[in-house]
Amino acid sequence: RREERYSANKIMTPSSPSSPPPPSPPPNQHDDENDECHQDEEQRQHGPQQQPQRQHEGSSAPPREPYAYIFGFGSIMNTSTHATWQRPSTSSSSNPNNGHNHKEPFSLPGAVAVLKKSFGCTRSWNFRSSTGFTALGVTLCPKRAAASESTDDIEPRDNPNHHGSDADNSNSDDEECGSDINGVLFQIPLSALPDFDRREAGYRRVPVPLRHLRFLPEMRGRPQTRFFLRPSDPVYLYVPLPSHALPPDEHHPLLQSYVDAVLQGCLEWGDLPMAERFLRTTGGGG
Repeated sequence: RREERYSANKIMTPSSPSSPPPPSPPPNQHDDENDECHQDEEQRQHGPQQQPQRQHEGSSAPPREPYAYIFGFGSIMNTSTHATWQRPSTSSSSNPNNGHNHKEPFSLPGAVAVLKKSFGCTRSWNFRSSTGFTALGVTLCPKRAAASESTDDIEPRDNPNHHGSDADNSNSDDEECGSDINGVLFQIPLSALPDFDRREAGYRRVPVPLRHLRFLPEMRGRPQTRFFLRPSDPVYLYVPLPSHALPPDEHHPLLQSYVDAVLQGCLEWGDLPMAERFLRTTGGGG
């Protein structure tokens, strides 16, 4: 290409052995052509580089896939449980450990966070699994439960960007019965929400206004992802359905393997301080 550009700049003269070399163009002429030649010279000095493709007028880059965020407060904190959630279409640009790198197991991008007392819920061993044991769940305080149920017919599946009813912006805070809940906020493709709904059978998805989250980047453990969240970004919490919100009994005990998986997730993200905080803020264990 360099040779072609230079030949295009030459003044056409009759070719003969005795012909003198063509004169150089006067200064300030052919600026565009000289700039291109200068760029070619830079590429020669610094090595070959891939030429960026020029966009046609009116064209635009494809939009980035939108994300949703899930506040995980139980076994999902343990990234060894994420392998079953790997999606073949997941892009390597959204998560460096998404399964394309065979040296690292698949895991969802996450950041340690606290669901604040102001949201109005408590964590306890109150989810009765259909497989015969009791897992972790949360109980919504009365005001929060009323706020979430008021939009249950359209939330969360039909309007994923909505963060609750108008009650969220007024008097829905229920600090008198809620407590801080530590966990991990995970990022997933918005299109994966139906998959998570199926996996979280027996739970319903409740929107969480961003103002009820506090991040803990100082926690020492697994490297955290720095999220740049906007108020419109959908954040959700999975809450047991009333039919599954039952305490443990002799037929639905706590499984030591499940408890260990949760505590290992705490240790993974925040070492002993996170595990101790989990134990302090979880009830219903008998």
